[in-house]
Amino acid sequence: MSEEPFIDGEEKHAHHIEGESEDPALATDKENLILLKGWIHTDYHGWLNQKGLPINRESLKCYAKMKNFSLAAL
Repeated sequence: MSEEPFIDGEEKHAHHIEGESEDPALATDKENLILLKGWIHTDYHGWLNQKGLPINRESLKCYAKMKNFSLAAL
């Protein structure tokens, strides 16, 4: 999403594109994971909770567009 490179020591989070609670069958699917900078991951989940949105590809795309992040990985 962010096109900035990861910096040594920077927190990295694996994020489920389709949330485990939305589709448990995808929980271990590598194609359902995306590596995000820790602060982006935390901010995304905070935004989801504030808006009451599900964890899915569409909400991730909406968040990425709002923050002017790349959609290439999605």
